[in-house]
Amino acid sequence: MMGCEMKRRLWTVPAIAAAMTLGALTAPPAFAAGQTFTVTSQAMCGGAGTFQQAVKDANASPGKDTIVFTAGLTAGTSSCASIFSPEEFLIVATESVDIVGNGANIVGPMYWIDPSGRVNNFQQCPFHTAGANWLQKAKGVMAIGEIGQDNSAVEVSMSGLSFDKLPELFQVAEKASFTLSDASATDTMSFNERCQRGAIEGLTGANITLRNVQITESYAPGMSTAERSSDALIRGGGGNLVLDRVFLGNNWQSQAVAWGKGAGKASVKIVSSKIIESGGLRLDAATTQIVNSAFFDQGQHATDRIVTDEGATTVEASSFYWTQPSCSPGACGVNGMGFWSPMDGTFQFKTTAIGANSLFPNSGPVLFGDTTKFTSDNLTWVQQTANQSNAELHAILPNALTTFPGLDPSGGGLSWVDYVTPMLGVQQAPGVLIDTVPDAVCPGGANALLSPIDASCITTDVLGNPRWDAGNGKRNIGAIQNAASPHLVLAPNGEQATSVALQWNRPTDPASGPLTGYNVYYSPAAGGPQHVYYVPGAAKLTATIPGLTSGTPYLFFVTGVNQYGPGTPSNQVVATPSAHLGSPVVTAVAGSHHVQLSWTEPPANGHATPLAYFVSYRKKGDPNWVNGPGNISGRTADIPNLVNGVEYEFGVFAGSPDGCYSEQAGLATATPTAGAGASVFVPIEPARTYDSRLAGPGGTPDPIPGNHASRVMGVADAIDIVTGKVVQRDVVPSGATAVAFNLTATDTTSRGWFSVVPGDASTFVTSTVNWPGSGDVIANGLTVKIAANRTVKVFNGSGTTANAVLDIVGYFIDPAQAGNVFHEVTPTRVYDSRIAGPGSTPDPLPGGANRIISTANGITPPVTDIVPAGATAVAYNISAVDTSARGWFAVTPGDAATYRSSTVNWPGAGDVIDNGQFVKLDANRQLKVFNGYGPPTNFVIEVLGYFTPSLDALDGTYFHALDPARAYDSRVPLPNPGPVPGASTRNVSVADGRNPQTGAVTQPDVIPAGTPSIVYNITATNTTNRGWYSVTPGNVAVQNTSSINWPSANNVVANGLTVAIDDQRAINVRSGSPSQTDLVIDLFGYFR
Repeated sequence: MMGCEMKRRLWTVPAIAAAMTLGALTAPPAFAAGQTFTVTSQAMCGGAGTFQQAVKDANASPGKDTIVFTAGLTAGTSSCASIFSPEEFLIVATESVDIVGNGANIVGPMYWIDPSGRVNNFQQCPFHTAGANWLQKAKGVMAIGEIGQDNSAVEVSMSGLSFDKLPELFQVAEKASFTLSDASATDTMSFNERCQRGAIEGLTGANITLRNVQITESYAPGMSTAERSSDALIRGGGGNLVLDRVFLGNNWQSQAVAWGKGAGKASVKIVSSKIIESGGLRLDAATTQIVNSAFFDQGQHATDRIVTDEGATTVEASSFYWTQPSCSPGACGVNGMGFWSPMDGTFQFKTTAIGANSLFPNSGPVLFGDTTKFTSDNLTWVQQTANQSNAELHAILPNALTTFPGLDPSGGGLSWVDYVTPMLGVQQAPGVLIDTVPDAVCPGGANALLSPIDASCITTDVLGNPRWDAGNGKRNIGAIQNAASPHLVLAPNGEQATSVALQWNRPTDPASGPLTGYNVYYSPAAGGPQHVYYVPGAAKLTATIPGLTSGTPYLFFVTGVNQYGPGTPSNQVVATPSAHLGSPVVTAVAGSHHVQLSWTEPPANGHATPLAYFVSYRKKGDPNWVNGPGNISGRTADIPNLVNGVEYEFGVFAGSPDGCYSEQAGLATATPTAGAGASVFVPIEPARTYDSRLAGPGGTPDPIPGNHASRVMGVADAIDIVTGKVVQRDVVPSGATAVAFNLTATDTTSRGWFSVVPGDASTFVTSTVNWPGSGDVIANGLTVKIAANRTVKVFNGSGTTANAVLDIVGYFIDPAQAGNVFHEVTPTRVYDSRIAGPGSTPDPLPGGANRIISTANGITPPVTDIVPAGATAVAYNISAVDTSARGWFAVTPGDAATYRSSTVNWPGAGDVIDNGQFVKLDANRQLKVFNGYGPPTNFVIEVLGYFTPSLDALDGTYFHALDPARAYDSRVPLPNPGPVPGASTRNVSVADGRNPQTGAVTQPDVIPAGTPSIVYNITATNTTNRGWYSVTPGNVAVQNTSSINWPSANNVVANGLTVAIDDQRAINVRSGSPSQTDLVIDLFGYFR
């Protein structure tokens, strides 16, 4: 149940504000000596009220200061880890200070997920586990003193705090002194620092004192053998270590204590402490004293031993037991599980009990190494094993007791308390350890037990029982006095969802008769009815109490029972039945390049709420998770930037304010897809596919008749611009669904228009290119669906004939094939020849010349990388301005040597004309503009979006071709009729297709909700003056570019473009004319 024990309530730690200035270069405030600073913030790190700030203030204040926590506060160190910092500790005390906790709780928590979706897997180290992914990290509490400095003057004390789910607790720098008292720590999870960090570390010469401190359930997961040999829960050397009434329980940190001699005369004093299933002791201080303490461990690991290489270790009135006392030479170098002196260190035992399970297979010696380094008095007892007989023990310790019964040799105890409690024996063979040490009353007894810390009397055993028998003044060998009351403990992993498992030791039989069983009494700790659970049999020393309410703390105690009823009650234990949080049930709905997740609220199993959620995701089959949203309160999340067509797996787990979490993430899979009708763009160098001027017999003209006559044109093959003969097959391949084209009307003989539709369409709805009169040459670029046989149909809306020229600049194809996705941008000017010369003077393009233009950076508005590196094509608008004669521009990729078609044409001087289209870019994000002939002409280029490769793309939109549909016409009744006034803006909805004559909706939602951009044709008609329209998304009020221009009154012009739309599927059209102009918007497709 690690990570979900409910020993106290934890609260969610708020995020640190982004404006927090860590380490800002500001002068520290001036303080008077002996100040008191208060901690009020739930964040450990940050600004005012945080513990970090209080320590900074104390460091800046002369003399010894005091830091006081608000009573009952919970503060989280994940706020420290959220700030980028390579340091292990962001909080460092460099001056002496007393820290008063007032019952405050300092928490992480930390979360990581393994490849199977398991959260905080304690069998693995995330640094050693392929695919492990961090979701939330934490920092240790604080460092005392500065590394590499003489910190002799730094003395820090801390009391009244609890610590939960941290990667480590404290680091004490060289020669600094640290005292921790009346404190507890649980779930110190050494996931950080490659899983090798202990809870408390002292550097050379550091002095550490722990008084009435409990450290439980600490973990260093997934350690290798080499790492186990270097790790310890508490480690240091060269200074003094004091453990006074300390409980180290169920810690998997290799060794419980490792303390070296260092350069000084280090000492270790362990008094009235319990070291239970927390690894062994490495004691190399100059002197070590272990008094009135209990040690219990499973064994079988080299680091479960008690070892000294140097120094003198005295062990007095203490008890030791190993349940699996074997360590093979292959794993441990030498067999043996107990006390080991491999070099010069010595052990002296006084009134101490050393036990082991002698029945464990191949149980090794409990005293080994250089056995001449062991001595004992005649009141020390040692258990023989399969590999160390009584005779061999007496050869090492001639005065020691080895007879039976002492401690249970069978390993049959149920709890550590039972293992280290002296056996009572029977009348014929009473327990060897019981009442064996005479004259033990303190003060005054010859064998009175004194603390090596301050020479005070030790009056209770390690369990809290009286240290000597009041009737005879004697005490037991070892650390435990037998008593009429049991000693109750929570069993390992004893707190389950609706039950609590308890263990106790065997008490003495009362004078009234032998025990026949036990009563376990329990009630809600906050008050409520008391219940009794009976356990039959004096040898039954465990019970699991069922039917409890998850999340409710209960108070338990136990009494022995004989024929006359219950006896003396045990100590009280408070435990809370609990389980991990349940796993959310996750639903994943795929979109294009994203997946929308939702999940159920899992069972809290009695833990604090509200729950927070953490999301991870990965490609299915990939062991490596990627962080999604974390610490969120809602139960939905959108995961963007996914590759379409790839299956992803998503994991969601919950965390509670009290630090619990889902043991297993809820999992779901989904495959993002572009959706039905989607296509990707393949740009090509512009290619002519039809020219009616060369379409007749022998390459003679064959203009399209007027009065709505039509002509089917192939787009599959490129033709020669002079002869009309095919020069390249399949420039648009089979399977293409749409083409990006440029249609030029030339040799016009009256006002008119062309409409382009798929080759198999029977009629038309919209116009594509318009011309105001005879003798015009007008081009317009657009994108249109094509028929399955790769054809389009052109209708002539003029009353007379006109020639048509069709050029293709790219095609759209199924997303399963390689292509490109689109990214819309705010229309941005990237080039203007009118300001391109020296000193922003005009630099028109001469006739017959070309110019390479970069599309990378915008000039209006100024912006870098508007088209990023790697872009393959752009959507653009080119405007020919200040024309002085008839002419045309051709636009090609920047590295093209020549051109095969024109892009924009103008019929004469004084024109200003536009054409929007797509064009392929070269590798440097450049295009090239050719001026076909005639005098120099200025031009302007604006970028409307860009394309990037679709394969493995993480974002971008896909083209959905439409049968051409009218979205708006100011000339018809609906909606919002009437010309656009000069210098005004009209908001136009493009959501629906409408009847061209009435404006009534005929195609609802022709542009679906959520669409980011459209391909449209804008027509300015019934012009009353020179002017322009600028088109932007409906929520953008500022226009920096024009979209279409007209040179005079009585004109009709059209331009095909791409533009982003707002969430309401609307655009803004601003008129730059001084007077009114009618407006028509036709739709040809959309990107999403």
